Amino acid sequence: MCSSDLQIGETEAGISHLRTALSLSPQQPHFLYNLAKVLQESGLLKEAIGCYREAVAIRSDYAEAWNNLAGLLNQEGNYQEAHDSAVKAVHLAPSNTCA
Repeated sequence: MCSSDLQIGETEAGISHLRTALSLSPQQPHFLYNLAKVLQESGLLKEAIGCYREAVAIRSDYAEAWNNLAGLLNQEGNYQEAHDSAVKAVHLAPSNTCA
């Protein structure tokens, strides 16, 4: 449902479906991560940062979310928090070349 919406470029519908999924299961970090990625791709960086922060607050070992959060924080000029997030990502997944 949601992924097909995103594949055909219906970003708003995909965001809506992800928000619905979150309203039904708000403690699902992968829903927050997926929403953050779509928001990021849509240029809604502050919202994406918020979703990544929520995802790592729920699941502190979520290396991919820490990594993506670090990238966005760096892009936004929040260098210290970006560094701290990147360090967490690398610590959690040292063999991940993206972290």
